[in-house]
Amino acid sequence: MVEGSEKEDFFEGYKGRLNFEGDTLRVLILGNSFSGDATAYLKEVADGAELDRNRFCVYNGMISGGGLAEWLETLESGTERSIYRMAGAIKMNVAGPLKDVLNQPWDVCVILQNSDASYKWYGFENNLPKLIEAIRSNCPNPQLQLAYMLPWTHTAKATETEWKGNISCAKKIASDYGVKVLPVGTAVQNARNQGLDNGMYLTRDNWHMCNGVGKFVATCALYEGLLSTFAKRSILDNPVIYELTPEEADARGAMAVDSSNERICKQCAFWAAEKPFETTTGQ
Repeated sequence: MVEGSEKEDFFEGYKGRLNFEGDTLRVLILGNSFSGDATAYLKEVADGAELDRNRFCVYNGMISGGGLAEWLETLESGTERSIYRMAGAIKMNVAGPLKDVLNQPWDVCVILQNSDASYKWYGFENNLPKLIEAIRSNCPNPQLQLAYMLPWTHTAKATETEWKGNISCAKKIASDYGVKVLPVGTAVQNARNQGLDNGMYLTRDNWHMCNGVGKFVATCALYEGLLSTFAKRSILDNPVIYELTPEEADARGAMAVDSSNERICKQCAFWAAEKPFETTTGQ
């Protein structure tokens, strides 16, 4: 545990990127609909970085409205959950109980908290250490890295208190448990501060990211934090522009990614990785 002045030193220059430079990268996300939004376009963004699909995989597990407590209960009870490969071509066995899924050479495991609980530490204090221990004890890779995906605030609840709580909890996770923070929520807050708006604060329902810009910002941030070091290519050097399908474009709140906003989306993701715990309005 980092204390006092040591904590200030710990966060001096802290970056929201995993430092992974191995030959292959296997990522498991124990997530919810927010990680679903942040991986929605990950295949396209990784392809834009010319990342060899045969060298990596990113799987996303889904518990609707779930967080640390629900994934811990899933692990302890042997319940099966839906886990999908979102990017990369390496195949992992994701059928069966979570203990069996974890019993493979994953390199990174990303955890999420339910966004309603992400700014209140009491939702972490018991579940976080237990979940970390359970993940590490079931995964055979002693070099497994753990990461936490920082969420964004809701439209109806985007209060200063909520965002400060998100940051406070994320900092404690990083300093007290050595878990790398992937600042997806910071990138979304940056985008909102830059004036990107679909009339619903970049959401489609006051909680989840809208098709197009909302999901693109979240995905760019996850790429920058999770894959950019491995790919040796920043999101700023990635030429990808996600094109909405007609069905996506017709959905509520959709906001197309185009030449007027594509660079801003990527810049917001890059800024977040550079300063995970600060929102940026421009530089």
